Amino acid sequence: MINLRKLFINNNQISDAGIKNIHKLSNLRCLDVRINQVGDKGMEYICKLVELTQLSVSNNGVTD
Repeated sequence: MINLRKLFINNNQISDAGIKNIHKLSNLRCLDVRINQVGDKGMEYICKLVELTQLSVSNNGVTD
């Protein structure tokens, strides 16, 4: 699972706690977490994905 490049987990009940270990998917390039419960803390976890080139986070609890 370390070599996973695309992950689409939109329209679920995923929260900051549920995305906490996303950084373990270090080769991830595309992530879709639209329509979940990801907030600012979850974005801190997502920002650790240095290979990420596509990100969809609309309809979450992320602030400016």
